[in-house]
Amino acid sequence: MIKANTVFLVAMAFVAVISIDSMGQTVIKGDSYSPPMVYDEKKSLDKLAENLLDNPEATGYIIVYRSRTSPPLETTANIARIQKYMLDTHRLDSKRITVVDGGRKQEPRTQAYLVPKGADVPKPTPTDFPANDPISSKVNEYSPSNEEVEMANLDDFNLRIQNDPDAVGHIIAYGGRKGRPGEARAIIKRASNYLIKIRRADAKRLMFVDGGLREKASVELWVVPLGADTPRPTPTVRVVKKPNTK
Repeated sequence: MIKANTVFLVAMAFVAVISIDSMGQTVIKGDSYSPPMVYDEKKSLDKLAENLLDNPEATGYIIVYRSRTSPPLETTANIARIQKYMLDTHRLDSKRITVVDGGRKQEPRTQAYLVPKGADVPKPTPTDFPANDPISSKVNEYSPSNEEVEMANLDDFNLRIQNDPDAVGHIIAYGGRKGRPGEARAIIKRASNYLIKIRRADAKRLMFVDGGLREKASVELWVVPLGADTPRPTPTVRVVKKPNTK
């Protein structure tokens, strides 16, 4: 079995002809594998290699898809692993094996095709696109100088997190330029105590971030859906360390 950074355990479904080009040649789709655990990647690739040996003029075409939450580097690693296995283990001519990045689907999937001479190669069919990615949203920003305003904002924020069980709440605190040292950390401690100890919010679904300094102390409240990029702090005041004096 091939050792991989991401384990591909497969569900095999051998299907019929999927396309016919103008020459009348047919492209045969072989194994399409992804979770759950039924067949492994090695068995699917071995089957394609066997079909290539039986059809010396045909080529193998393999499309690798990743899921929305998988990084692009995962696809790169999978392509390299598949190519190495087919060339090193089965000693196939590199011109007879093509492995391509198919983009994203709802779940990781790899599809293997036997392409006869003269037939058009299959086209990737991604179903999940970056335009559909979830986006983090800043639901509020406030000054922590008023305790009642602060609690009202945190209560609203807590309800938003509860209404989206897959989301994580990010609280970014900024100290003021003329504030006391550690002001952002003090804001974080106060917000954390209120949300977790008083409102009984799930600590695992909250992230508290010291955002640095701004002209005036402030707090940003972000709701981060599953799969969305986390917000980055945006301080506006640069901290300049004073040189040591004797």
